[in-house]
Amino acid sequence: MSKKYVKTLFLLPIQPFLCSLSFAIETEPCKQGLDLGILIDCSSSIRDFNHERLLKDFFPKFFKGFEIAKRKTNVAIMTYDATAELVAPFNGRNSRSRKKLINFVKRMQQGVSLQTRTDKALIAANDEMFTKANGDRKSRQNVLVCFTDGRAWPKRRIKPFTETVPPLMVSGFYFLCAFCSFL
Repeated sequence: MSKKYVKTLFLLPIQPFLCSLSFAIETEPCKQGLDLGILIDCSSSIRDFNHERLLKDFFPKFFKGFEIAKRKTNVAIMTYDATAELVAPFNGRNSRSRKKLINFVKRMQQGVSLQTRTDKALIAANDEMFTKANGDRKSRQNVLVCFTDGRAWPKRRIKPFTETVPPLMVSGFYFLCAFCSFL
């Protein structure tokens, strides 16, 4: 199946205790499996308590909505604050099993940087996460979900979405940015 689906930017507000996210994408790619990239804002602008809720409460419930397996949905995770780091590639040992993925996410730590460089994370997702070397599959739809409090900082250095999102869109991605109001 071709990766040439309608490319749309979704901005989805997530209410404080909402533990599911319904995607406004075609069901066909979901049945076949996805390459699901997750960007997690780990900057210190997010309170420890809320960061822990995201990792230990929200993500285990979120991942239950996908059939995570080698031939179905594979998940890659990138964390970011002042820099972006691919902590779990699509072909990593934690990315093809729901149980391993949930345990991995629950052990993640929050960053210490005040900077929230969502722009760097989006660029790194395109350049590093969604690559053949890191397990991206041509036969699966790419979906990128960014979890952030929406406070990019320092503002004078941030590249605008108009520069960082289009390379993803040209590549056939679905991009969803979840501004978590409880973060």
